[in-house]
Amino acid sequence: MSAKMQTVNFLLRYSEIALKGKNRIFFEKKLAESLRGALPKGSRVRKGRGYFAVSCLEGKEEEAEKAMEGIPGLAWFARAEEVSWREKKELEEKALKLMEGEYGNFAVRARQGGKFLEGGSREMEVFLGELIARKLKKKVNLTVPERTLWVEVVDEKRAFLFIQKKSGVRGLPMGTVGKVVCLLSGGIDSPVAANLVQRRGVELILVHCHSYPITKKESINKVKKLAKVLGRYQGKIKLYLVPIAAAQKEMYALVDQRYLILLYRRLMLKVAQEIGKREGALGIITGDSLGQVASQTLENLGVQEAAVEMPIYRPLIAMNKEEIVQKAKEIGTYEISILPHEDCCSLFVPKQPKTQAKLAQVEQEENKYNREEMLKKALDQKEEMEL
Repeated sequence: MSAKMQTVNFLLRYSEIALKGKNRIFFEKKLAESLRGALPKGSRVRKGRGYFAVSCLEGKEEEAEKAMEGIPGLAWFARAEEVSWREKKELEEKALKLMEGEYGNFAVRARQGGKFLEGGSREMEVFLGELIARKLKKKVNLTVPERTLWVEVVDEKRAFLFIQKKSGVRGLPMGTVGKVVCLLSGGIDSPVAANLVQRRGVELILVHCHSYPITKKESINKVKKLAKVLGRYQGKIKLYLVPIAAAQKEMYALVDQRYLILLYRRLMLKVAQEIGKREGALGIITGDSLGQVASQTLENLGVQEAAVEMPIYRPLIAMNKEEIVQKAKEIGTYEISILPHEDCCSLFVPKQPKTQAKLAQVEQEENKYNREEMLKKALDQKEEMEL
């Protein structure tokens, strides 16, 4: 094989899928599909008992790792040497190669996915530990080792050796639970809410309601960037851009301004519901956090929910702002979200918004304009794209 065709191997483990009983095959199949769709061209995916093995072309390993970091369902992955553990010479050579370098002490941790080793995992640990200590002149430290050699014996012939593993996002593979539509703003909260449900195997359809051309295009550009980040967790992701500036101007001219934010939010939920119906979605995701702003009191959340028949899910409902910000930093959306922009809900904002609105009052305000026509006009002008 030429140097250009050399490959790098990875061992991948899942956790929650192992609990799925008779449905385990379905979840494994979905995880394999996610891997094949996300990994660089030329990569191979092989399923084993409780694990996946991936090989990618040399030079593509960093791209492969970045892809695996964002695939729901993976507990961890590691660049690994695949060996025939019964071939002692091969096993010794690969172990010594991995353990070369500058460090003082080490440990060997072995695990087997069955009863393959006569003396159990301990036998493998002792064998390789004595080899490394003798050949490389290193000391064993089983408490706080500076380097660890991990050995995963996966069947009666093969094992994987590695010295470092990276955490995955865990959860369930994409497409195993269903599809929902997510109202995505350019702020911090909604991208975090979106990602939390992605980790449970939910496929997202993104909807962004904007006020362009009254506001600038910053919010639209931000949302496209956020959508691309979220797309890493499910492959390509669909985004709808829906203009509501005309609707907002009409509301502002006709209604009691204390109810404006609630009326905006009810319109956006109706937009999301209509798009969700066309996409076969089973619910709506929002970034609401209880009590964070005036529209997120229990009373006002109830008024908003009454606008639609589709279930509304709020992953952030009991999280505080610090927790949400930390999650945003973890998934890579925070730096995008804090870029300045004009949000549609900041347009024509009342000085004293209603914090404990009654549904009858809100519906009375909605009767001052043609809700169905307003919704239709907004949807007729929507843009659809895949990122």
